[in-house]
Amino acid sequence: NQIDPGHAEVHFRLGQCYFNLEKKELASQAFATARDLDVLRFRADSQINSIIRELGGNSASGESKNVELVDGAQILAESAYAAQGLPGDALLYDHVHLSFLGNYLVARGLAERVIFETGPVRGELPTAEETARLLAFTPWDRYGLTDNLNKGLLSRPPFTYQLGHARRQ
Repeated sequence: NQIDPGHAEVHFRLGQCYFNLEKKELASQAFATARDLDVLRFRADSQINSIIRELGGNSASGESKNVELVDGAQILAESAYAAQGLPGDALLYDHVHLSFLGNYLVARGLAERVIFETGPVRGELPTAEETARLLAFTPWDRYGLTDNLNKGLLSRPPFTYQLGHARRQ
């Protein structure tokens, strides 16, 4: 970190070390710094996320803006599938693309917010497994999607230069 504090990969590796030592807060900070320093901006950085959260929250005057924020990052971080509050392989195919489960959890959070605002619906929201069945999203589809991602998008730069690329493949 002292050799090149502006290099995203240094902070990412530091975050992995903290994660392996079960130091959640330090890992989270290091991963956020890595995201903010990443020269390939596939994800919104801390400043953009702060603006989104501010605009999605209540105004300072207490006046409603008719805008509700459903915070996907928070939903993923608070899920039972996020180790130490950090989304990983169960929720993401790589550092930015959500898995079926990750998409399901964010969609469910949005649906729950709509139901909260509009009133109850008949029955319960389907589980991830029921949703996959209703969408006819089979294990074969899951394999095909993963295979297409791995052989297509994720097998080309800049993904091939990322730390952990071989493990993900």
